[in-house]
Amino acid sequence: MINLVSLFRPKQSNKQPEWFLCHKKKGLYHHQQFHRIDEKQYQMLVLFSKSNGEVITKDTILDTIWQGKIVTEDAVYVLINGLRKLLNDKAKDPKFILTVSGKGYRWVYEDLAYQKASNPNYSFLFIGVFVLLILTVSVWQLSNRKESNLTEIQREQFSKARYILNNQSENSEHAVTILRQLLLQTPSYEPTHEALIDALFNKATNQGFSDKVLVDELKKRLDAALKVNPDNLIFNYFQARVAFLVDWHFDKANKHFQKALPNVQAHNHYGQFLLAMRDFEGALYHTKQYQYLDADGYSSESAAWVYMMSANRKQAIIELEKLKPYSDDSFYYHVCLQALYEQVGEEDKSFSELIWLMRAVGYDQNDIDEISDFFQQNGLKGAYSWLLLVDKKQLNIGQYEAPMSLARYAAYIGEHTLAVSYLNAAKKQKQLATLWVAADPKFKPLYQNSAFQEFLASINLSL
Repeated sequence: MINLVSLFRPKQSNKQPEWFLCHKKKGLYHHQQFHRIDEKQYQMLVLFSKSNGEVITKDTILDTIWQGKIVTEDAVYVLINGLRKLLNDKAKDPKFILTVSGKGYRWVYEDLAYQKASNPNYSFLFIGVFVLLILTVSVWQLSNRKESNLTEIQREQFSKARYILNNQSENSEHAVTILRQLLLQTPSYEPTHEALIDALFNKATNQGFSDKVLVDELKKRLDAALKVNPDNLIFNYFQARVAFLVDWHFDKANKHFQKALPNVQAHNHYGQFLLAMRDFEGALYHTKQYQYLDADGYSSESAAWVYMMSANRKQAIIELEKLKPYSDDSFYYHVCLQALYEQVGEEDKSFSELIWLMRAVGYDQNDIDEISDFFQQNGLKGAYSWLLLVDKKQLNIGQYEAPMSLARYAAYIGEHTLAVSYLNAAKKQKQLATLWVAADPKFKPLYQNSAFQEFLASINLSL
């Protein structure tokens, strides 16, 4: 089926511009059939439209789209790969985007025009510039969403639910009820699946996945959504996170994370997954892609954390220094600093950061005085002894909740048997922090401990 696909930007106030793919059939635009794309994808299509079929070099792409920001060529690869997925294109058999080895990329489908939208009569009042593409789209891509089947009342209800979820979190249960009802009426409408799964996942996460009824519904909703469209990036992204965080089913999580790419958040959480698997190189790659593709990712401490866990302390220092102007009041920035100073043996600096964290979470001056006495007597081992053996509050100072925090303190002061005992308690409680034990340098002293190795095997992890 041959369809015209256009890109529009709707009018928005006080918001970042959003661009949408919109199918065109028989000269008519179907404004229900949107697929949101990001601005970099839009800019890349504009570049192609102006290229007259000439090769666009990677340097040109970097200079035009990232405009002086320091990124690697990997960011270009992620961008092109994302467009290929949108266009149902393949690098080995390209219909639209050809890779020219050593040079860049060339648009090979001849009918690509760049012009302005001219019809002012649409009620949704799209403005600005659009790119006109001609491409082959398989029937299922259009029929599975069935967006045109929504009535005006259903569209209004969908918009209402999304508004509540984005702006009135205290009324989220009402939004979830609306979305459930809509899915009964339009079970193939993918955006409703996406919104409901997102809402259920956030609620389950806030409860630590402890509500079995809620988690069971989330899993059933995911299975139903993937039957509607097994290639939907959002469905695969949430399926991957549930497989990883809830079921601890790592092979399944890996498969669905890969199918969720190049979704920006999929890069972010795939990096965290690979870190748990001790794939430090892969974790760093996907964490960097997240930082390149999402402006909010720039201030993330994730890359520094990967460097620390892989013992690349020099690069971790560079990463944290880069973030200092933007993150000095960030709790997790100080968590990273505390751990880094600890790793390099600068105990005074590490303890200073520990005190900052303790004050931030609510320890009082008496607590500070007590732990300071222990530090003066025996350095960081003394401080961790106080946290393990004396502290009654057990607040989260960036070392996770108890019993995982207690396992980390015990590992540091050399109480290995006690550390493994607390790890098993954390596993029993399904604490998420348990998933990163194999990569956590805090437990390096336990690597030769047979009980620790048995613990790792019991959760399908290895060194």
